[in-house]
Amino acid sequence: MGRSNSIKNFKKPKILIVGHIIDNPSGDAFLRKFLRVLKPLASDIYVVSRNLPSEFKKEKKIKWVKIKTKINSRRNWLVRRILNVYVQLFIAFNVLRIYKKGLNFVIFLITLHFPMIFSKLLKRKIVVYKGGTLAKERKGRLFSVLYHVIFDQFSYMISDIVIVESKSSITFQNLKKYAYKAVIGSLYVDEQFFYCKKNLKERNNKIGFFGTLSESKGVDKLCEALIRIRDYLEEKDVEVVIGGDGPLYNYIKEMIDKNDLHDRINVVGWVQHEKIPDYLNEIKLLILPSISEGLPNIILEAMACRTPVLATPVGAIPDIIKDGKTGFILEKNTPEYISKNIIRVLECPKLEEITNNAYRLFKRRFTYDAALNRYIRIFRKLLQERK
Repeated sequence: MGRSNSIKNFKKPKILIVGHIIDNPSGDAFLRKFLRVLKPLASDIYVVSRNLPSEFKKEKKIKWVKIKTKINSRRNWLVRRILNVYVQLFIAFNVLRIYKKGLNFVIFLITLHFPMIFSKLLKRKIVVYKGGTLAKERKGRLFSVLYHVIFDQFSYMISDIVIVESKSSITFQNLKKYAYKAVIGSLYVDEQFFYCKKNLKERNNKIGFFGTLSESKGVDKLCEALIRIRDYLEEKDVEVVIGGDGPLYNYIKEMIDKNDLHDRINVVGWVQHEKIPDYLNEIKLLILPSISEGLPNIILEAMACRTPVLATPVGAIPDIIKDGKTGFILEKNTPEYISKNIIRVLECPKLEEITNNAYRLFKRRFTYDAALNRYIRIFRKLLQERK
């Protein structure tokens, strides 16, 4: 990871990060990347969260306040709400404690109204990071859904800056009325692990899917598409690797068994993140036929490995994948469209050129230095507005 020259003459602030209040592996992975970007930009970083990545526990610049109260789904709704209020009050108390040490601003990775109101009363700048998929896809009890929607909107209203992952996030996250305070703050892909180890021409005819095996990811439609073109797969000796776990795991396995496609499709189960680069360097096409997404890391990781991507135009994907230029767009995630487009990509004469275009886009926008420069601009804006 390089260090941007823009850090010179940059007044480093003291910041507080409010992370996840429950055990959340994906949230922990995000916090690790977030802290790697913010560490060289701040004089002190305070983190109030359930967990802290182990690499930062001995870091003098980073002070961790652990949330010990455990909120889990096994407890009933009322108990969870009471515990949630208690945790929010605990965070608000720590905002006050850290405020006395010269706190500049607070970054919320989740929306928590009590600590946000308290930060506002202390006249500290409030930053909300809004990642993920479509906001309207919340499910569960009606009251719980309304509770989150109302307080999410309140959080955006009182915040000074809302960080989004891409320009289109403003639309699909229902943030149009707050567009004037939205800034792009996407993170990065680690080039120490994700890089091209094998040129496209040296790879076998292998295609892949990696992610949660669920309907929202479209993996069932992908399998139906593969069944439709089984003759093509045989003729061109195309192998398929499906990596992941989830509610459709058994369904996918049964579908492959029923259609006798073991020699073509290999379901490898959940793949550890450090193993993903090896898989991406073996395939000629990554397929993501999702019905909803935010800014999928797997697409950026594929671009870093010079692996072509075929994906549906949902979430932030159209900001990155331009059909025939930086990748391939799947207009619909029906088996018919998926099967036709798999063949279209594998037969494309400009595949290497498109892959190179995607790699150049990755180098401009999704390296560590690119993320560092984004957050320097965000911090400068916050500090200038404070004056």
